[in-house]
Parts: sequence; C-alpha cells; structure tokens
Amino acid sequence: MEGLMKLINFIQENWGMIVAIATALFGLYQAAKREIMRFKAMSEAEQQNAIHEAQNKAIEEARKALATIILKLCSEAEIAWADAGSKLGPVKRAEVIDACFTKYPVLLTVTDQDELLAYIDKLIDEALKTVREKIRVENQ
Repeated sequence: MEGLMKLINFIQENWGMIVAIATALFGLYQAAKREIMRFKAMSEAEQQNAIHEAQNKAIEEARKALATIILKLCSEAEIAWADAGSKLGPVKRAEVIDACFTKYPVLLTVTDQDELLAYIDKLIDEALKTVREKIRVENQ
C-alpha cells in the first residue's frame, strides 16, 4: 500500500513532466509512422536510393568525427605504449584504425577502402604531430 501511495505522489508531483514526455513520445511515434509509410510507398529503386543516401550521410558524418576521435585514440595509444618507444608505431597505428572501425562500423561499407585508409592514415599523422608537440611542450 505504501508503494502505491509513493507512486501516486510521484505522479501528482510530476504530472506536467509526465504529460510532456508522453506527448513527445507520441509525436516521435507519429513521425516515425509517417516516415515508414512514405518509405513503403516508394518504388524499389527509390528505396534503394534512399538507403544509399542514408549510408553516404552516415559515412560522411563518421569521416567528420574521425579527426577528433583519432586525436584521442592516438593520445591514448602513445600513453599506453610509452615504454615501448617508437618501435611499435605500426602496432599503435593498427590499434587506432581498428578502434575507428569499431566505433564507426558504417565505415566498413565504404567501397574504396584503400582511399578511406589513406584518409585515416593522414588523420593519424596529423594527430601524432599534435600529440608529440603537446608532449614536447610539457617536457620543456
């Protein structure tokens, strides 16, 4: 009985927030329902095109976020492997690349993987310059 009273008090104290959340969820449901109906009304070719466009957009967003993520990952790798010196550069690089693909699996769908890896390598090189400059400044 005490639990029921707590529930009633909670609802009474937060009814405005509960109504707002319920309204927002209903609005999201309606929007998703409309989008699904619109997608189902498309022809097969239009559906494939919409999927392709969504994939390309996701890939582009992942590529934009990669620079920041790679800087963080390079910093972590440099710290984690600091005792090994520069002999493990390829291992650290592979670790960073693997983490990128783990964080953004949509990158696996990129058709030109060589071009993507070259782009990631370029971002890693830029991140390493930044990390090493930061280390140099801190050691002075």
